[in-house]
Amino acid sequence: SKAGAGAVSLSLSPKRSFYFFAAMAAKRAVAEGLAFLKQQQQRHTWGTPRPEFWIDERTCKRCYDCDVPFNRFLTRKHHCRVCGRVFCNACSSHSLPPPDNPNAEPVRVCNFCFRVRSGSVNGGGGGGDVGGG
Repeated sequence: SKAGAGAVSLSLSPKRSFYFFAAMAAKRAVAEGLAFLKQQQQRHTWGTPRPEFWIDERTCKRCYDCDVPFNRFLTRKHHCRVCGRVFCNACSSHSLPPPDNPNAEPVRVCNFCFRVRSGSVNGGGGGGDVGGG
């Protein structure tokens, strides 16, 4: 009898043979999946990429821009995906494509990074859809 590529020549009953090859296939699939995830992590092509500078939100008690204190229910913390700082919703309500992939889905950015990346930094308060308040 011919054995398939990578098959092991063992004297197994049909039932045990099935379980053996199923276990080997599962092991191979897990190894390939882990290799794929490691490759994607190195390329930053899945999920939202982090900037190199990333503030730990556990240590951040106030919005970096407006200084409003964070709390569990009313003022949530949001990271800007460009600068890595932590902001309240009002100060990070914009979205732009990630800096390293302009064709990707837009990600959350702070007001300042939005103005810089959209070319509307002029020292004044003019900035497209930046709301006042």
